[in-house]
Amino acid sequence: MSSVAGLFPKAALPLALGWKTVALFDIFFASAVLLAWTRGAVRRLDLRLIAAAGAFVLASVAALVAHPSQEGAHLTLSLAYSAAVLVVASHLRMAPRQARAVILGAMALGLAFAWVTLALENGIGVIVGRNDSLALPSGLHRLGGLTGGSVLVLFLAIAAPLAHPSWFGVLALLMSGFPTLSRSMMGIGVAVLMGPLRLAGQRSPARTLTGLAAAAALLLGALAYLYLPLGTEPNVWRSGFGAGAYPGLHRAALRMWAEAPITGLGPGAFPEHWVEFSSDAERRAIPGNNPEHAAWDPHSAFLGLAAEQGLVGVAALIWLLVEIFARLRAARDTHHRALATAALVGLLVGGTLVDWLPLKGLWLWIGLLVAAAREEDGSETAAR
Repeated sequence: MSSVAGLFPKAALPLALGWKTVALFDIFFASAVLLAWTRGAVRRLDLRLIAAAGAFVLASVAALVAHPSQEGAHLTLSLAYSAAVLVVASHLRMAPRQARAVILGAMALGLAFAWVTLALENGIGVIVGRNDSLALPSGLHRLGGLTGGSVLVLFLAIAAPLAHPSWFGVLALLMSGFPTLSRSMMGIGVAVLMGPLRLAGQRSPARTLTGLAAAAALLLGALAYLYLPLGTEPNVWRSGFGAGAYPGLHRAALRMWAEAPITGLGPGAFPEHWVEFSSDAERRAIPGNNPEHAAWDPHSAFLGLAAEQGLVGVAALIWLLVEIFARLRAARDTHHRALATAALVGLLVGGTLVDWLPLKGLWLWIGLLVAAAREEDGSETAAR
């Protein structure tokens, strides 16, 4: 249930604890951890992974100390919680097939909700999640449910490789990325090309169709990133964003990084400063054409991190990712090793264009993949 709740970050109880509300994810995840602990389904401590996750959090703390702000404190706490979810999940004793079942089961429920939401919003006008996209004409909603289109595709990128060898399942997950009109579709395309298609043996019509769909996801994701206008009238590619809207945000992030290369401008500082680091043409590409509008995020986890936390934050994230990849690559189950690695690469490719680092649901899924990849040692086997 915690895996399902991770898809719906807005699902929360009407109870606030200062810096956050109590989400359904918090309740289900805490319950799952307590159950695993009482049953002895917890592995021995992975000190290097813990240290890397701690460094990731400390980097944000250092940037916050250098540039204190309320928004920065909230973001730092969110990153710390996400890192804790990763660490705890990676210490659960879980077989590859169990991790795959948890992730694919959650994805199936999430997609069912998303498709029903899409039909309600576009069919009879019932608003469920307000999945608007500035690439769509007004009143037309995209697939996403409460998660949102761009973030949903990151979950799809992790899940799609794990559906192999079911070509129907891989294709169904891949095709669910298209109604999001999201730049992060490039992530699911890469994940499928690296995972199921690379491991596939004999050619088949389903495999060929999946390959074509994955290639199309790369192309359409690139077009969604650039928002290239395909005509003079508003259409699915031009109703709010002008050409180069996202690249303009990314160039502003790079300029911020150059301004403070070591510690950045502070966690959560991009929306406050992006106007002063952008050109008139870049601001005109943003919906509303309001040069004073300062509510835009960097739309890139890594460039945003560089702008807000500098080299310290980027180095800490790289260390954490190196530790995660090392555990996936060391998995005894070669099938899990290949598909989990493809899933993580797909997430990172799509995540270059989406601000996802504080999203605990994605870190949970990464943790489950790491847990399924970790080797059993003698002491753990004896303790069973």
